[in-house]
Amino acid sequence: RSCQHLIDGLISITIPGTQVVYVGELWTHDKDVRFPQISGEVRRHSPSTDLQFMAFDMLPPGLETTEAYKRRYTRLMERVDSRMVSGIYLTPDVGRNVVDPMEAAAKLKATGKYDGAILRDPNAGYKVGLVKNGEIVKVKPVLSLDLEVVAVYTEPGEKTGRDVYSIAVVYKGVMSKV
Repeated sequence: RSCQHLIDGLISITIPGTQVVYVGELWTHDKDVRFPQISGEVRRHSPSTDLQFMAFDMLPPGLETTEAYKRRYTRLMERVDSRMVSGIYLTPDVGRNVVDPMEAAAKLKATGKYDGAILRDPNAGYKVGLVKNGEIVKVKPVLSLDLEVVAVYTEPGEKTGRDVYSIAVVYKGVMSKV
């Protein structure tokens, strides 16, 4: 119910009498909105017309195809661009010859609109669970660091009463409970 405007938009770009699965992510123009807020809007089940759909693939109902990604993306682009449906966008194509995926992800993140990049093999088909050979690679510029654990806490969970474990770590002299 929160995304009915997007469902209606996707239906309007679907060729009558055909079935297709649009693959994408929910998104908003507000660069300060993060995933938990978007997820909350979806779970509230009330209209959230500020949510947008960033489409990046189009698959048959069985979610399996040998059709090359570049062909599927071209067909998707034709549908999205030809109708100019409010709230439905095509994810940007940052180029075919990305040498450094981390650099591409960092450039996209620096725009304030994205948190990384998804690299696709333009000649690959799609089958659920079989994208571990480099057909799809999600890249996000993240901070990786080592932390010292200074304490472990055990508390009863609020909902289940089962033990919940937390740790305390120190980073740059500041202790945080995780």
